[in-house]
Amino acid sequence: MAAVREDLEIGTVDLTEVHLTDEFWRPRLETNRSVTIPHILHGDRETGRVANIERAAGWIEGAYEGRRFNDTDIYKALEAASYALTGANDPELAAEVQELVHLIAAAQEPDGYLVPARSIDPEHPAPGLGIERWIHVSAGSHELYDAGHLIEAAVAHWRATGDRTLFDVAIRFADRIDADFGQDARHDVPGHEEVELALVKLADATGERRSLDLA
Repeated sequence: MAAVREDLEIGTVDLTEVHLTDEFWRPRLETNRSVTIPHILHGDRETGRVANIERAAGWIEGAYEGRRFNDTDIYKALEAASYALTGANDPELAAEVQELVHLIAAAQEPDGYLVPARSIDPEHPAPGLGIERWIHVSAGSHELYDAGHLIEAAVAHWRATGDRTLFDVAIRFADRIDADFGQDARHDVPGHEEVELALVKLADATGERRSLDLA
């Protein structure tokens, strides 16, 4: 059983301790793991979403393709796959998840920032991103939205596997945001909600108050 948080009156059950064996949900969860999630991951490759992160990591060359927030579809799929792999023996899906995790880690900039739509060509970012970081966050640049879905995926992956690779990537990105925004730094709000709830999840996972204050 996970530790009871001081700010809650009830505790939580660890993800790995929950197993559904009924005739209604179990078959649907199996379909989700064996069919739906692989289909989505395949789509992320077919539509150039994975290639964008490969470009940001320097693994391949080329310009960014698609909408500025396309990488979040990969993060959402990773979050789903991480939950689906809990208690399931699926080496193929697990291997694909690990491949994507290491790719994302390779795409992160040294200071923690991770937005492929800018990182590939900072002087010519994807439409909707400004000539500098964060200058259009309230107008819908989706930089913080990207961060939120990355953080949610990272927390899910860490809780499901115990592997800190993506978790540490998320912490570094959150540290970057914490350094760039705040009382003595940039005053702004995201144009699309998402990073707030993700930071709460990160605070719960790390036990550090800082992410909760940032949210």
